Amino acid sequence: MDKTIIKTLFNIIVALTLLSYFIASFAKPKVIPQMAPSETDKNFCVTCRNVKPPRTHHCSVCGICVPKMDHHCPWLGTCVGYHNFKQFFLFCFYQALVGAVYGPQVVKYAFFSPDETLTMSTGGQVCYYITNVLALPIAVALFPLSARIMVQLYNNLTTIEMMHDKQTRYPFYGIKRKDGNKTLTPNEYDMFWLANAK
Repeated sequence: MDKTIIKTLFNIIVALTLLSYFIASFAKPKVIPQMAPSETDKNFCVTCRNVKPPRTHHCSVCGICVPKMDHHCPWLGTCVGYHNFKQFFLFCFYQALVGAVYGPQVVKYAFFSPDETLTMSTGGQVCYYITNVLALPIAVALFPLSARIMVQLYNNLTTIEMMHDKQTRYPFYGIKRKDGNKTLTPNEYDMFWLANAK
């Protein structure tokens, strides 16, 4: 493949990665309006002193209840939930694509075409190897994370809900089975994969 095409593709994916990261980082969860508890409300947040809508969880780090909370992400510095789940997924997916484009080029130039590698100063070489040692494992780790998020999108489940043994349907395989005495709770949020992804 032509080097210009690879550079252009790499730069576009990096720009999309950074854009998704900043949108996901700066999107703040919406504050849940104060509601008077009724006798039938089981979801009450003692910390916020408010009724929690379904799929809402309290984040002890952010100090608020987050609608459709997935997890608190230290890399973003905020919670991943209804307000930024799409951008978080795109950030992970684009970062995995960066690794898919960047990784083979690093291997190619480091092991198979060392003559084509640019001459670098000692500081440049140190930065080059530090970048590769840090960036490649992160990009490789994001492939399974992106696949897991795709399964969550396919099922309309959050990480918290998957941890509570909700029925998880895998594409082409059906419902996940568990060994032991655990029973799977039906997934009442499943609206078929296309509506789930939307």
